[in-house]
Amino acid sequence: MLALALLTNVASAAEPAYYSPDAVAGASATFARFADVAAPHFETLQLELAQSAKSIDVLDTSVNLLGDRVTPELTAYRDGLRRDLTKGYMQAQAHVGWFEDASTSIFTQALERELKALEGQYELNVCRARTGMSAITGPGASMKQCEGKDLNPQLAKKLDGSQALTDVVDQLTSEPWPSVQVQGTEQAVLPWIGSQDYINLALVDRALSERMKDFNQALDDELLPLEDALADTKTEDGKAALAKADALRETYESDVAGWGNTLLGMIEKPLDKKGLEVGLCANPESLGGCVGTDRTKEAIEILKADKKVQKALSAL
Repeated sequence: MLALALLTNVASAAEPAYYSPDAVAGASATFARFADVAAPHFETLQLELAQSAKSIDVLDTSVNLLGDRVTPELTAYRDGLRRDLTKGYMQAQAHVGWFEDASTSIFTQALERELKALEGQYELNVCRARTGMSAITGPGASMKQCEGKDLNPQLAKKLDGSQALTDVVDQLTSEPWPSVQVQGTEQAVLPWIGSQDYINLALVDRALSERMKDFNQALDDELLPLEDALADTKTEDGKAALAKADALRETYESDVAGWGNTLLGMIEKPLDKKGLEVGLCANPESLGGCVGTDRTKEAIEILKADKKVQKALSAL
Protein backbone atom coordinates (compact mmCIF):
# COMPACT_ATOMS: atom_id res chain seq x y z
CA MET A 1 0.00 0.00 0.00
CA LEU A 2 2.84 2.40 0.86
CA ALA A 3 4.58 1.69 -2.44
CA LEU A 4 1.31 2.31 -4.31
CA ALA A 5 0.83 5.62 -2.53
CA LEU A 6 4.36 6.73 -3.47
CA LEU A 7 3.79 5.77 -7.10
CA THR A 8 0.52 7.72 -7.14
CA ASN A 9 2.21 10.85 -5.76
CA VAL A 10 4.99 10.65 -8.36
CA ALA A 11 2.49 10.17 -11.15
CA SER A 12 0.40 13.17 -10.09
CA ALA A 13 3.33 15.55 -9.48
CA ALA A 14 3.25 18.57 -11.77
CA GLU A 15 6.04 18.93 -14.32
CA PRO A 16 8.58 21.58 -13.30
CA ALA A 17 8.66 24.57 -15.61
CA TYR A 18 10.00 28.11 -15.59
CA TYR A 19 9.38 31.48 -17.14
CA SER A 20 10.89 34.95 -17.03
CA PRO A 21 8.68 38.07 -17.37
CA ASP A 22 11.53 39.83 -19.18
CA ALA A 23 12.02 36.93 -21.58
CA VAL A 24 8.28 36.66 -22.29
CA ALA A 25 8.05 40.38 -23.02
CA GLY A 26 11.15 40.18 -25.20
CA ALA A 27 9.69 37.32 -27.24
CA SER A 28 6.24 38.89 -27.61
CA ALA A 29 5.53 40.75 -30.84
CA THR A 30 2.64 42.52 -29.14
CA PHE A 31 4.84 44.04 -26.49
CA ALA A 32 7.59 44.81 -28.97
CA ARG A 33 5.10 47.33 -30.34
CA PHE A 34 5.33 49.28 -27.08
CA ALA A 35 9.01 49.88 -27.74
CA ASP A 36 8.39 50.60 -31.42
CA VAL A 37 5.87 53.29 -30.50
CA ALA A 38 7.60 54.69 -27.43
CA ALA A 39 11.17 54.92 -28.74
CA PRO A 40 10.68 57.55 -31.48
CA HIS A 41 8.30 59.60 -29.30
CA PHE A 42 10.72 59.49 -26.39
CA GLU A 43 13.62 60.51 -28.63
CA THR A 44 11.54 63.40 -30.01
CA LEU A 45 10.72 64.60 -26.49
CA GLN A 46 14.39 64.44 -25.50
CA LEU A 47 15.42 66.34 -28.63
CA GLU A 48 12.76 69.01 -28.16
CA LEU A 49 13.69 69.52 -24.52
CA ALA A 50 17.40 69.68 -25.33
CA GLN A 51 16.89 72.17 -28.15
CA SER A 52 14.59 74.36 -26.07
CA ALA A 53 16.96 74.27 -23.09
CA LYS A 54 19.89 75.22 -25.34
CA SER A 55 17.97 78.16 -26.81
CA ILE A 56 16.86 79.44 -23.41
CA ASP A 57 20.42 79.06 -22.12
CA VAL A 58 21.61 81.43 -24.89
CA LEU A 59 18.77 83.84 -24.05
CA ASP A 60 19.53 83.71 -20.33
CA THR A 61 23.26 84.23 -20.88
CA SER A 62 22.57 87.18 -23.19
CA VAL A 63 20.25 88.80 -20.66
CA ASN A 64 22.87 88.44 -17.94
CA LEU A 65 25.67 89.74 -20.14
CA LEU A 66 23.65 92.78 -21.18
CA GLY A 67 22.88 93.66 -17.57
CA ASP A 68 21.32 97.13 -17.21
CA ARG A 69 20.73 97.38 -20.95
CA VAL A 70 17.98 94.78 -20.73
CA THR A 71 14.38 96.03 -20.66
CA PRO A 72 11.78 94.76 -18.16
CA GLU A 73 9.85 93.36 -21.13
CA LEU A 74 12.82 91.24 -22.19
CA THR A 75 13.34 89.95 -18.64
CA ALA A 76 9.65 89.00 -18.44
CA TYR A 77 9.92 87.27 -21.81
CA ARG A 78 12.94 85.24 -20.60
CA ASP A 79 11.21 84.29 -17.35
CA GLY A 80 8.08 83.21 -19.23
CA LEU A 81 10.07 80.90 -21.50
CA ARG A 82 11.80 79.43 -18.46
CA ARG A 83 8.39 78.57 -17.01
CA ASP A 84 7.28 77.11 -20.34
CA LEU A 85 10.35 74.86 -20.41
CA THR A 86 9.72 73.68 -16.84
CA LYS A 87 6.08 72.98 -17.68
CA GLY A 88 7.08 71.11 -20.84
CA TYR A 89 9.59 69.00 -18.91
CA MET A 90 6.97 68.09 -16.31
CA GLN A 91 4.43 67.19 -19.01
CA ALA A 92 6.97 64.99 -20.79
CA GLN A 93 8.02 63.30 -17.56
CA ALA A 94 4.39 62.67 -16.57
CA HIS A 95 3.49 61.17 -19.96
CA VAL A 96 6.54 58.90 -20.08
CA GLY A 97 5.83 57.74 -16.53
CA TRP A 98 2.18 57.06 -17.38
CA PHE A 99 3.10 55.13 -20.52
CA GLU A 100 5.65 52.98 -18.68
CA ASP A 101 3.26 52.27 -15.79
CA ALA A 102 0.37 51.44 -18.14
CA SER A 103 2.43 49.11 -20.31
CA THR A 104 3.85 47.33 -17.25
CA SER A 105 0.38 46.92 -15.75
CA ILE A 106 -1.10 45.59 -18.99
CA PHE A 107 1.75 43.12 -19.43
CA THR A 108 1.61 41.94 -15.82
CA GLN A 109 -2.16 41.37 -15.91
CA ALA A 110 -2.00 39.53 -19.25
CA LEU A 111 0.86 37.32 -18.07
CA GLU A 112 -0.94 36.52 -14.81
CA ARG A 113 -4.03 35.39 -16.76
CA GLU A 114 -1.95 33.00 -18.87
CA LEU A 115 -0.08 31.67 -15.83
CA LYS A 116 -3.35 31.03 -14.02
CA ALA A 117 -4.48 28.86 -16.92
CA LEU A 118 -1.36 26.72 -16.46
CA GLU A 119 -1.89 26.10 -12.75
CA GLY A 120 -1.86 22.40 -12.00
CA GLN A 121 -0.12 21.53 -15.25
CA TYR A 122 3.30 22.72 -14.15
CA GLU A 123 5.28 23.51 -11.06
CA LEU A 124 5.90 27.10 -12.07
CA ASN A 125 9.05 28.98 -11.16
CA VAL A 126 10.20 32.46 -12.08
CA CYS A 127 13.71 32.18 -13.43
CA ARG A 128 15.93 34.77 -15.05
CA ALA A 129 18.79 33.49 -17.18
CA ARG A 130 22.30 34.39 -16.09
CA THR A 131 24.19 37.01 -18.06
CA GLY A 132 27.66 38.56 -18.04
CA MET A 133 30.28 37.05 -15.72
CA SER A 134 27.71 34.90 -13.91
CA ALA A 135 26.96 33.10 -17.15
CA ILE A 136 30.65 32.24 -17.46
CA THR A 137 31.48 31.36 -13.86
CA GLY A 138 28.17 29.71 -13.00
CA PRO A 139 25.39 30.69 -10.61
CA GLY A 140 26.17 32.15 -7.24
CA ALA A 141 24.87 30.65 -4.03
CA SER A 142 21.82 32.91 -4.13
CA MET A 143 21.01 32.36 -7.82
CA LYS A 144 18.53 29.73 -8.88
CA GLN A 145 19.20 27.80 -12.07
CA CYS A 146 16.41 27.49 -14.64
CA GLU A 147 15.10 23.93 -14.37
CA GLY A 148 12.27 22.22 -16.17
CA LYS A 149 10.34 23.23 -19.27
CA ASP A 150 10.97 26.65 -20.77
CA LEU A 151 7.51 28.29 -20.99
CA ASN A 152 8.69 31.64 -22.30
CA PRO A 153 7.98 31.00 -26.02
CA GLN A 154 4.61 29.41 -25.19
CA LEU A 155 3.55 32.33 -22.98
CA ALA A 156 4.68 34.90 -25.56
CA LYS A 157 2.66 33.10 -28.25
CA LYS A 158 -0.42 33.08 -26.00
CA LEU A 159 -0.10 36.82 -25.38
CA ASP A 160 0.29 37.55 -29.09
CA GLY A 161 -2.83 35.48 -29.82
CA SER A 162 -5.03 37.45 -27.42
CA GLN A 163 -7.33 39.83 -29.29
CA ALA A 164 -8.38 41.47 -26.03
CA LEU A 165 -4.74 42.26 -25.28
CA THR A 166 -4.17 43.53 -28.83
CA ASP A 167 -7.13 45.89 -28.47
CA VAL A 168 -5.82 47.32 -25.19
CA VAL A 169 -2.34 47.78 -26.67
CA ASP A 170 -3.82 49.48 -29.75
CA GLN A 171 -5.71 51.89 -27.53
CA LEU A 172 -2.66 52.69 -25.39
CA THR A 173 -0.27 53.20 -28.30
CA SER A 174 -2.73 55.47 -30.11
CA GLU A 175 -2.73 58.01 -27.27
CA PRO A 176 -1.11 61.29 -28.43
CA TRP A 177 2.25 62.31 -27.00
CA PRO A 178 2.91 65.89 -25.88
CA SER A 179 5.09 68.34 -27.76
CA VAL A 180 7.45 70.31 -25.52
CA GLN A 181 8.96 72.76 -28.00
CA VAL A 182 9.20 76.20 -26.41
CA GLN A 183 7.88 78.84 -28.80
CA GLY A 184 9.60 82.23 -28.73
CA THR A 185 8.67 85.46 -30.51
CA GLU A 186 10.66 88.10 -32.35
CA GLN A 187 12.05 90.74 -29.99
CA ALA A 188 13.09 94.37 -30.34
CA VAL A 189 16.74 95.27 -30.89
CA LEU A 190 18.53 97.10 -28.08
CA PRO A 191 20.33 100.06 -29.73
CA TRP A 192 24.13 100.07 -29.55
CA ILE A 193 26.32 101.03 -32.54
CA GLY A 194 23.14 100.88 -34.58
CA SER A 195 19.63 99.52 -34.26
CA GLN A 196 18.61 98.06 -37.63
CA ASP A 197 20.74 94.91 -37.55
CA TYR A 198 22.04 93.10 -34.50
CA ILE A 199 24.47 90.69 -32.85
CA ASN A 200 23.86 88.18 -30.07
CA LEU A 201 26.38 88.89 -27.33
CA ALA A 202 26.17 85.42 -25.78
CA LEU A 203 27.17 83.82 -29.08
CA VAL A 204 29.97 86.35 -29.59
CA ASP A 205 31.30 85.60 -26.10
CA ARG A 206 31.03 81.84 -26.67
CA ALA A 207 33.05 82.13 -29.88
CA LEU A 208 35.76 84.32 -28.37
CA SER A 209 36.26 83.24 -24.78
CA GLU A 210 35.72 80.67 -22.05
CA ARG A 211 34.57 83.22 -19.49
CA MET A 212 30.95 82.07 -19.26
CA LYS A 213 32.07 78.46 -18.72
CA ASP A 214 34.22 79.71 -15.84
CA PHE A 215 31.36 81.73 -14.33
CA ASN A 216 28.93 78.80 -14.64
CA GLN A 217 31.39 76.29 -13.18
CA ALA A 218 32.12 78.56 -10.23
CA LEU A 219 28.40 78.98 -9.53
CA ASP A 220 27.79 75.23 -9.78
CA ASP A 221 30.65 74.55 -7.36
CA GLU A 222 29.22 77.05 -4.84
CA LEU A 223 25.68 75.68 -5.12
CA LEU A 224 26.67 72.01 -4.83
CA PRO A 225 27.02 71.97 -1.00
CA LEU A 226 23.51 73.44 -0.73
CA GLU A 227 21.72 70.76 -2.76
CA ASP A 228 20.61 68.57 0.16
CA ALA A 229 19.23 71.51 2.16
CA LEU A 230 17.49 72.95 -0.93
CA ALA A 231 15.49 69.72 -1.30
CA ASP A 232 13.10 71.06 1.36
CA THR A 233 13.02 74.86 1.57
CA LYS A 234 10.36 74.79 4.32
CA THR A 235 12.89 73.76 6.95
CA GLU A 236 15.19 76.27 8.65
CA ASP A 237 18.20 74.76 6.90
CA GLY A 238 16.32 74.88 3.61
CA LYS A 239 15.37 78.51 4.04
CA ALA A 240 18.95 79.43 4.89
CA ALA A 241 20.25 77.50 1.88
CA LEU A 242 17.71 79.19 -0.40
CA ALA A 243 18.75 82.63 0.82
CA LYS A 244 22.40 81.78 0.24
CA ALA A 245 21.63 80.38 -3.22
CA ASP A 246 19.76 83.58 -4.14
CA ALA A 247 22.72 85.65 -2.96
CA LEU A 248 25.13 83.54 -4.99
CA ARG A 249 22.92 83.94 -8.05
CA GLU A 250 22.83 87.72 -7.61
CA THR A 251 26.62 87.84 -7.36
CA TYR A 252 26.89 85.64 -10.43
CA GLU A 253 24.59 87.88 -12.46
CA SER A 254 26.50 90.98 -11.34
CA ASP A 255 29.83 89.41 -12.32
CA VAL A 256 28.49 88.31 -15.70
CA ALA A 257 27.05 91.78 -16.37
CA GLY A 258 30.46 93.27 -15.53
CA TRP A 259 32.09 90.94 -18.02
CA GLY A 260 29.44 91.89 -20.59
CA ASN A 261 30.34 95.57 -20.20
CA THR A 262 34.02 94.74 -20.60
CA LEU A 263 33.36 92.64 -23.69
CA LEU A 264 31.20 95.31 -25.31
CA GLY A 265 33.89 97.91 -24.69
CA MET A 266 36.45 95.57 -26.23
CA ILE A 267 34.53 94.85 -29.44
CA GLU A 268 32.75 98.15 -30.12
CA LYS A 269 35.59 99.98 -31.93
CA PRO A 270 36.64 97.06 -34.19
CA LEU A 271 33.06 96.50 -35.34
CA ASP A 272 32.44 100.22 -35.82
CA LYS A 273 35.63 100.55 -37.90
CA LYS A 274 34.37 97.77 -40.18
CA GLY A 275 31.07 99.61 -40.63
CA LEU A 276 29.05 96.99 -38.77
CA GLU A 277 26.27 99.19 -37.38
CA VAL A 278 24.46 96.78 -35.10
CA GLY A 279 22.31 96.73 -32.03
CA LEU A 280 22.11 93.98 -29.43
CA CYS A 281 19.74 91.03 -29.41
CA ALA A 282 19.38 88.59 -26.54
CA ASN A 283 16.88 86.36 -28.33
CA PRO A 284 18.53 83.55 -30.37
CA GLU A 285 17.31 82.84 -33.88
CA SER A 286 15.84 79.51 -32.70
CA LEU A 287 13.39 81.52 -30.56
CA GLY A 288 12.58 84.12 -33.21
CA GLY A 289 15.58 86.42 -33.05
CA CYS A 290 15.03 90.16 -33.26
CA VAL A 291 13.67 92.64 -35.77
CA GLY A 292 16.31 93.16 -38.47
CA THR A 293 19.22 91.05 -39.73
CA ASP A 294 21.42 88.86 -37.56
CA ARG A 295 25.07 89.88 -38.16
CA THR A 296 26.56 87.74 -35.36
CA LYS A 297 28.60 85.45 -37.61
CA GLU A 298 30.04 88.42 -39.48
CA ALA A 299 30.95 90.12 -36.21
CA ILE A 300 32.69 86.98 -34.91
CA GLU A 301 34.81 86.76 -38.07
CA ILE A 302 35.86 90.40 -37.69
CA LEU A 303 36.74 90.00 -34.02
CA LYS A 304 38.66 86.76 -34.48
CA ALA A 305 40.79 88.49 -37.11
CA ASP A 306 41.42 91.57 -34.96
CA LYS A 307 44.82 91.24 -33.27
CA LYS A 308 44.08 93.83 -30.57
CA VAL A 309 40.91 92.02 -29.52
CA GLN A 310 42.69 88.68 -29.43
CA LYS A 311 45.55 90.15 -27.42
CA ALA A 312 43.12 91.71 -24.93
CA LEU A 313 41.29 88.40 -24.55
CA SER A 314 44.56 86.53 -23.99
CA ALA A 315 45.52 88.97 -21.24
CA LEU A 316 42.38 88.22 -19.21
